[in-house]
Amino acid sequence: MKKFSAVLVVILGLSVFAGCGSEADQGGRVQEPIEEAAETVSEAVEDDGEEMVETADSIQATLTYFGSLKANDSDDKFAVFRSADGDLIYFFMLNGYLDYGIPTGDTAPATTADGQEYTTVTLGDTYGYSFTNPDATEGFIVDKDGNVLPATELGEEGARELVDMTF
Repeated sequence: MKKFSAVLVVILGLSVFAGCGSEADQGGRVQEPIEEAAETVSEAVEDDGEEMVETADSIQATLTYFGSLKANDSDDKFAVFRSADGDLIYFFMLNGYLDYGIPTGDTAPATTADGQEYTTVTLGDTYGYSFTNPDATEGFIVDKDGNVLPATELGEEGARELVDMTF
């Protein structure tokens, strides 16, 4: 990204330079450096994109998938992974907002108004989740307002898409 910014400054400088002098002075002498700079920007953007993909792939490789849920009636999602260091990393995508990370406090058991047990997780806000069957294919997500969202398995691919959103 730094490379891209530096090249962009060069292009802008050349564009300003191109505006100076007579039309006879500008001609091909300015056009060529601008085209070269544009090509350099294009290469820098391509390099940055490749670096981001490599970074994402290397981080994904360090995460062990533990489970995930997708709300039945909305696009809300939950996923949990274990890092190479053994930390659990939680991802909650609720109302279009992604909150993720290692909990700021201990996870704790809680109970819904109708008596269902779940685990609370405090990141930026406090959320909750529960897998209600041994296969972890059904459960519910609890949003920061305490609303219980019935859910089914999101799957590892969908969960890893949440990780990709953090880059």
